[in-house]
Order: sequence, then structure tokens, then C-alpha cells
Amino acid sequence: IFHTDELFAVSSMGAAVLLADVGTQFDEQKLQDRLDKFFVCFLAALGQRLRLRQLLEDSSELAAMDAGASRDTGLELLRSKMLATASRSEFIEVSTRDTVNRFFEQCQKAQHVPQALALVQQTIGDMDASLRAEKQYELTRHMASMQTKVEWIEIFVSVRSSPLASQRA
Repeated sequence: IFHTDELFAVSSMGAAVLLADVGTQFDEQKLQDRLDKFFVCFLAALGQRLRLRQLLEDSSELAAMDAGASRDTGLELLRSKMLATASRSEFIEVSTRDTVNRFFEQCQKAQHVPQALALVQQTIGDMDASLRAEKQYELTRHMASMQTKVEWIEIFVSVRSSPLASQRA
């Protein structure tokens, strides 16, 4: 169970109220305690949200690109950024204290970090599947074109080597 002060820190405005210590006499030690205990969690969750938002914007730009080598390269870069974000971020816990980690989870929920993470992962997966389907389609189309050409060559060779063609010559 969190105090009203702690729940304020989940939002941007609440974080300002929490740090400003509205309604009480200013206490430097209390401010430092709140910074250590609550604001770091809020700041970490906000940082995660902003990184994930940037990944979503990058994926939106990538989806608008025409198919080609630059789109393939862009998807690889997006995957690398996602991996770097996941490996650098504390998506599970920020402290050895359970209370602080529970508050961090509240901050993540308030900043919609879990939903943004799922959306980024789904978006990257969907773009990857779409890219693979495009490549498979191009390969199948190329193979069909080659097969048609081979069939025409076989027809031409069989007509040229048939006994009827020899009699005409």
C-alpha cells in the first residue's frame, strides 16, 4: 500500500508536487529521501517510455519506406536498437528493496511501459514477417519466371531437333 505522496510520483505533475514538498515545511533530508526512494523510479520509467516511444517512431518511419535494401537495413537497425534498449533498461527491478520495486512497477504502469514494450516487439515482429513474405513472394515470382523461360527453351530445342524440322531444312 502506497501513501498519497508515493502515488503522486507516478505522474509528471505528481513528481513535481512530491519533490516540491507542498504543504509542509521544507526539509532537505526529506527531499533527498524522496529523490532516492521515489523520483529515481519515476525517472527510470519515464526514460523507458521515451526510449520505447522513439522505437515506435522509428518503426513508423520504416513501415512507410518502400521495399528494398534500405528497408532491410532499417529493420536490422531497429532490431539492434530494441536489443540495446532491452539490455540497458531495468524492466524488472531497480532496487533490492521490494517496496521500491513495487513502486517502480506502478510508475511503469502509469507511463504505459509494458504496453509500449509489447507494441514495439509486436511491430518489429510484424515488419519482420512482412519482409520475409515479400522476399518469399519475390523468390517465387523469380523462380516462376525462370521456369517459364526454361520451358520456352525446351520447346524451341525440341522443335529444332524434331524430324519434321529436319525435313524442312
